[in-house]
Amino acid sequence: MESFFHACKKDRTNVVYESKPAIQSSNYATLASFYKTMRPQTQTFEIDGSAGGLIRGNRGMEFRIAPNTFVNNQGIPVTGKVKITLIEVTNYAEMMGTGARTEAIDGILGSAAMFNINATNNGVIVYPSMPIKAAIPINKDININNVNNFTGVVTLNNNNDTTIKWVKDSIKVVYNADSINRVYDSLLKVYNEKRIVKFDLYVCGWCNLDAYYNDPSGFPIKCTFSGISDVVSSEAYIKLNEQYLKGFYRLEYDDVKKQFSSTYYNLPSGWKINIIVLLKDKNKKVYMQDMVISNDGKVYDFTQFAEISDANLESYFKSL
Repeated sequence: MESFFHACKKDRTNVVYESKPAIQSSNYATLASFYKTMRPQTQTFEIDGSAGGLIRGNRGMEFRIAPNTFVNNQGIPVTGKVKITLIEVTNYAEMMGTGARTEAIDGILGSAAMFNINATNNGVIVYPSMPIKAAIPINKDININNVNNFTGVVTLNNNNDTTIKWVKDSIKVVYNADSINRVYDSLLKVYNEKRIVKFDLYVCGWCNLDAYYNDPSGFPIKCTFSGISDVVSSEAYIKLNEQYLKGFYRLEYDDVKKQFSSTYYNLPSGWKINIIVLLKDKNKKVYMQDMVISNDGKVYDFTQFAEISDANLESYFKSL
């Protein structure tokens, strides 16, 4: 089991958060195949388990670990060396490269920051018996009074992809006017699972659109694709930068209707929305087309695809 923590900026009230059942589609198993080159760097640290310590990542994230925090699967404190691996994620490309996706079908893949921590002692996974303090830099223009935290349980499905079910939670936000905005929280509770333990904090992204926003007078986002032969994998995303909705979201492919759709949510009429479609053929070539639309309820057909290299694909998503 993996534990994810996700903070979302929210300016609306009286919102009900819930996960919708996922639509099973043929492209589900190949999600990670697009993003192997985008996988974020893993950093390695070593601390004395009985002494604890402070870990600082290359991107400015800090984790303060108290003495005797880590225990083995019998609950006995680890006093020897603890090896800690850290992944810091600060852009859309790396977020996608992690391969994580939400259980709700219109899930977020982008956020301002994420971290992932694993801890081992002599190659054996150890577990935190008390909270670890985390300090995560966030954008200065974020209104931290509107930050909400979401915790989620992550499972590994038969296709070796991950799914996340989100539950609204609380987060303690501290702002020092003399320094960069930071989010502090007591994190990393005990999860005694045998497979693997990961702890993630997503900061100041947007939550599932189907759980966050639905405009009854608006329209769902729909698109189809054609023009590329022998497609074995397809993905579609929307990039939003309108009023209170800013973020990056995945569209679900419906095998019955043969189209991508936002399915459970409508966005306001007239909003400018950037749609991005990726295709991979049997020869492992990747094609991309992006299009900016004014939301009007139409089904947009993507037919002008161009082949894109791994490096250019990564650069494109990092630029969003």
